[in-house]
Amino acid sequence: MVDMTTAKTGIGAVRMIYGRENSYRLRIYCGDVGFVVDRQKLSNNLLGESNHMKPVLRIPIEEIRSYIERYDYEADPKLAHIREAAKVQGHLTRSQLHEVALWKSRRRAALIMDNDENFVREITEFAFRAKHEQSRIGSLVLLAGVQYPTASVVLHFCVDETYPILDFRAIWSLGLKQPAVYTPHYWINYTKACRSLAAEHQLTVRELDMALWQYSREHQNDA
Repeated sequence: MVDMTTAKTGIGAVRMIYGRENSYRLRIYCGDVGFVVDRQKLSNNLLGESNHMKPVLRIPIEEIRSYIERYDYEADPKLAHIREAAKVQGHLTRSQLHEVALWKSRRRAALIMDNDENFVREITEFAFRAKHEQSRIGSLVLLAGVQYPTASVVLHFCVDETYPILDFRAIWSLGLKQPAVYTPHYWINYTKACRSLAAEHQLTVRELDMALWQYSREHQNDA
């Protein structure tokens, strides 16, 4: 049984093909030129992952708001113009993606410029249109310089603000074990857990992110 997700874009068409064993290939067509990017099969451990993630919040419930208030808002990305551009364009340019990546990981951001401009536009347009969660995150991490944390920032600011921003600090504050390798299943379960927790405590997902990050900043080295 194979699940295929296809998105036609202004530049070409992208088809993400999923196999039963969670292997997938990304077929990209730009005019008459096509090429295939093969992704390594996910490990057998991934196939056995639970569909449920059970965070144990380290922050005392009554103190969540105080940690949000102590968060350094000046350090938050000024990406409203990127969000608006993504809505109008339906994709990101290489320079726009580089700007997003600079906030999340300056060390890896330079790698963004190794991507072909049309490839960045093609991949981001596909990710923004895709309906399958694995298609969205799986396509973005095909880009040089984009790993799961940066991809989560792209999804949060350009697709849906209810996507959390993946960060080791937030993972620690949720009482979760830092995975050796991020996987699509981990990301999907992490997103569900954060959305559920935010709703339970009447927070936006971004507010929850802020509280988790700030709590870790103040306490993680003491743990």
